[in-house]
Amino acid sequence: MHEGETVLTDASKRQMRTTDYRKDYKLARTLGQGSFAKVKIGTCHADGTKWAVKIIDRRGLSKEDADALGVEVETMLRVRHPNIVELKEIYDAHEFVMILELCTGGELFDRIVSYDHYTEKRAAHAFAQMTEAIGHCHAHGIVHRDLKPENLLYAAPSPDETLKLADFGFAAILNNEASLLRTCCGTPAYVAPEI
Repeated sequence: MHEGETVLTDASKRQMRTTDYRKDYKLARTLGQGSFAKVKIGTCHADGTKWAVKIIDRRGLSKEDADALGVEVETMLRVRHPNIVELKEIYDAHEFVMILELCTGGELFDRIVSYDHYTEKRAAHAFAQMTEAIGHCHAHGIVHRDLKPENLLYAAPSPDETLKLADFGFAAILNNEASLLRTCCGTPAYVAPEI
């Protein structure tokens, strides 16, 4: 194993495509960019559907980052729920690529800020969807560990109110009920004061 190699289970490796993703998707504009990844809109050649194509540059990944990427992929392959961003497929040829559900409605954070008054009814609706997603994760032994309004995306612009849980970069998989998570992680502004 070389530096930056993403470790996946055999089950996940069987789902991985080793062809060039550009044979299956036509790329369009960039949605966002981070230190090691770029997300673009991709149109599937087979059926014309649009997806978010996350292209990861593994050359800059440390062993810890590569391990976290492996956990992110493993967790997203375990969950299928209407309130969780779908991981459609993964490619590992020249680049490591994740094909994700495209959410065009923006972040919950931006919706909250856009309203003069965020009503209790809206908050209850958002909270119900979030707890459905988290309950599904927990039922599959997954802990998200970075819940925040920026990681809850609306499937489509208003008036669609369907929320999707995204960004499993800090997620952990519990192997048994006695497992304890001890790693301090998450977004500092949202971490409980006692941590």
